[in-house]
Amino acid sequence: MVCFDSLSPSSLPAFSTSHSPSSLFLYLPLTILPLSLPPPLSHPLTLSLPPLPLLPSLSLPRSPLSSSSCHTIHSHSFATTFLLPPPPPPSPRSSEEVIQHGFTVIVDMRGSKWDSIKSLLKILQESFPCCIHIALIIKPDNFWQKQRTNFGSSKFEFETTMVSLEGLSKVVDPSQLTSDFEGSLEYNHDEWIEVRVAFEEFTGHAGHMLSRLEEMQEVVARKDFPTDLDGARRMIEEHATLKKKVIKAPIEELDTEGQRLLQRIQSSESYRNSNASGVCNADTQGLVPRVATLLDKLHSTRQHLHQAWHIRKLQLDQCFQLRLFEQDAEKMFDWIMANKGLFLAGYTEIGNNHPHAMELQTQHNHFAMNCMNVYVNINRIMSVGNRLLESGHYASVQIKQISGQLEAEWKAFAAALDERSTLLEMSAAFHQKCDQVGGGGTDTRHTQEHIRGRPIN
Repeated sequence: MVCFDSLSPSSLPAFSTSHSPSSLFLYLPLTILPLSLPPPLSHPLTLSLPPLPLLPSLSLPRSPLSSSSCHTIHSHSFATTFLLPPPPPPSPRSSEEVIQHGFTVIVDMRGSKWDSIKSLLKILQESFPCCIHIALIIKPDNFWQKQRTNFGSSKFEFETTMVSLEGLSKVVDPSQLTSDFEGSLEYNHDEWIEVRVAFEEFTGHAGHMLSRLEEMQEVVARKDFPTDLDGARRMIEEHATLKKKVIKAPIEELDTEGQRLLQRIQSSESYRNSNASGVCNADTQGLVPRVATLLDKLHSTRQHLHQAWHIRKLQLDQCFQLRLFEQDAEKMFDWIMANKGLFLAGYTEIGNNHPHAMELQTQHNHFAMNCMNVYVNINRIMSVGNRLLESGHYASVQIKQISGQLEAEWKAFAAALDERSTLLEMSAAFHQKCDQVGGGGTDTRHTQEHIRGRPIN
């Protein structure tokens, strides 16, 4: 609801206004979209604006005088109607052309005090600045009374003209006027209010739900990923919670509400009369596609949200698998580096004699056997990396890099183990031959030089 005494230009549609003299009696084909105000008015006049910025015409039908002697605008009962341009082909002008002419106001002064017109026009001037094109004032029953009142039409930015009830049909087509103005347009005010309130409630509920769904879409559309395993696990749990919210979204309830509203609109008197007479009531006819569009958007938005949720779920699962892969690979890197250090610490020792060489060889073989058991884990990790690559993982480049580095580190370590095994075998064989030939111990320096192929002096 918008108060006349507090309405600002920002709350109104931005229509341009034509003030040329030729447009004084310009006929714009209109269809009635009514909004009413309950009598009596003991507060500032209020007006419910339609949700779309369509061109309206305000119609203030006549009402009997109150028992009070007060002749201000607050002593009247007003029924306010918005007239909207019908869709083509009935109108020779496009909606954009019609909108440029601004509001058309019809003020019915029959049975009312003429001196209240000035207050009414002033309120319209203050509440709809630069948005009213012309005000058509139906002459009061006591026509001579208006001669004693000067409402100062020159002070208003819109045009004003006096018309009789009979002359109104020369300005506005009778098919676009209700029976109050001797027109033929079918209109049930109570029915319109009931349908309109139901429509506004439905659009409010549907709009709120669409906002919630769009907010959830923004969440599932995120491209960031956690950098550790705990973060990945936590984000998967949050994503599962979001799925519960999507499932609980009352789309079916809103669909039921929308279907009831469609049935109510299509069973309304104005809708049936429009179809029977072939005369389009733009407001009633226009509600049906708007409700249907909202219902379609609710279902399509939820469907897209489901799809986006599953895509994000796949990505989060891949992220979790990647962090597991990285964690296991990091453990293997740490193990290789730690055991490579232990291995290199005794790499140069080959034994002072045959028993010592055999002891070192036995220790090394045991160490190599344990390393081969670890290789089973390394091979499993690289197999996991290959499966992740085959599944089309989003971090395929990173996985290839880790797998390649792990394989290279292991091959270098395994080559050093093989070299150490060969060296100890040669040392043991050399000491054994020396014992067979000389029957004594062998100098370690001579043994090392012999094994490495240097001559013995």
